[in-house]
Amino acid sequence: MANTDPPKSNLKQRNPGVIIAVVVTVVLAFGLFLLRDHFTSSRDKITPKDPQTALPKRDLAAKPMTVPTDPALVTVIVDVNDPAALKQVADTNAWLKQAVESPLGRGFAASWSAFFQSKGEDLQASFRGTVLQFFFDRFFTEPFSLVWFGGDAATGTPAVILDKLSSGAVSALDAMSGIAARGSFTATHCPGQDPPLVQKDKEGKDIPAPVKHTITRWLVAEHAIFVGKSDDRIVLSAKPTAVLQGLCAKVADHKRGKAALELTLVAERFGREAQALAALLGLEGEVRFSVAAAQSTLTPLGVSASLAAPDRLATQAPTDELLKVIPEDTPVAALLQVALPPKLDEASIAAHLKGGSKDKLVPRQVALVWNPRGMSGPTEIALVWSRAEDEAALKTIFNGRNQLVTKKACGQLVLASAQALAERMERSCKGNTPSRLNAAATVVAQAKAAQSVALQVHVGQLLSGLMIDAYRAEQTQKKIGPLPKEIEQAKQQLDALPFFGFRGRVEGKVLVAEGFRS
Repeated sequence: MANTDPPKSNLKQRNPGVIIAVVVTVVLAFGLFLLRDHFTSSRDKITPKDPQTALPKRDLAAKPMTVPTDPALVTVIVDVNDPAALKQVADTNAWLKQAVESPLGRGFAASWSAFFQSKGEDLQASFRGTVLQFFFDRFFTEPFSLVWFGGDAATGTPAVILDKLSSGAVSALDAMSGIAARGSFTATHCPGQDPPLVQKDKEGKDIPAPVKHTITRWLVAEHAIFVGKSDDRIVLSAKPTAVLQGLCAKVADHKRGKAALELTLVAERFGREAQALAALLGLEGEVRFSVAAAQSTLTPLGVSASLAAPDRLATQAPTDELLKVIPEDTPVAALLQVALPPKLDEASIAAHLKGGSKDKLVPRQVALVWNPRGMSGPTEIALVWSRAEDEAALKTIFNGRNQLVTKKACGQLVLASAQALAERMERSCKGNTPSRLNAAATVVAQAKAAQSVALQVHVGQLLSGLMIDAYRAEQTQKKIGPLPKEIEQAKQQLDALPFFGFRGRVEGKVLVAEGFRS
């Protein structure tokens, strides 16, 4: 574990954007998987009539690419372990069928619809039907993964990795390249490796270094996807650098679980603050969130991890006072039962993290409340802390350049990044607005269960809030009025999505997963 001395920071300095990017991309990628057979209502309008419109003039020239100097570090992995089970969800889910034919489904498909809706017969390909159907019928029949990379060379774009090279996937790769290949990039080495030494021939001229990886550009309807193949995997991405990282990344230490869908975070690669949080919780290695797929529903199975220091987490039920401070419509909330020294100062925390503290640990109930705002509006994140005696220490720890709003509500300390959020949490405590205790009965009962860590995601509130923020961001040059009928309809549809809860409970040296949904 890297340096885990407590950082002097504040909540606004923390950058949770990578997590929301992962969450939204996973939802959109999974939605694309679910929608693959249902884009039919507007197919005739967007399918190119002229094959030359879909496929520009063929250009197979290869260009050497700039290879990042840093190795590819895997930070987030989404494993799709059971595509067949997810397909069954797509085929039987009533909400999805209704959403597909609505403005929500059409708007979701709009950006890449020209690429994925192009038909094989229009592209003079050997397959019939849309490119999207071809992808999921031929490429993604076996387990596959979406992988994000960290470091200075990170593109923010995931790579899709197929690590089971079935004959169907390989033939599909060849078929798609045969019709859509438009140029390629070559790399002589992997990120983080030294480039090969320049060799000269008998006449003293430089001999080109052998190509280690070739990344092909598929271009359809002015949209490009890049693909590469090695001996043990096929990698696709919207960025060639992400493909190279996917071909070269070391993923041997990562083992797939048994759940249909799994999100794995490697906290130690997210930066110093994430490392400090992992150390405070005693986590070691990967943290995994698992989801089951059965018939028409997805059900969270919980969060699991190995624990290097199990004593740093307590197991207890959150108090009503803590839950009353969390507004009912909060999109994302993390609840932590953290065991810390009685006195919080630099020396005691440093000794605690190094395992040398002799103080008897005292549990604190902590909640991180987050209202993602996309690319518009101020950061809205708050820390709820159960122990009032720690107020001075917390103000010192979070004494950064951005001032935090500090309030006391329901006996809890609240440190918020925005005045409006702090006031909302005060009103929630007083009962003037609904709190988490006013949620559906299943959510309340499960939220009050004994736990060590928990992540609560109000999926509908999360996605509808981001959608409205995106719409309003586009209206900055216009007078913002009432939301259009289509946006209101889409919001109502998204708000109907379930509440997901992922819990983990300390048992020995592991975090045992437990999950629920509304």
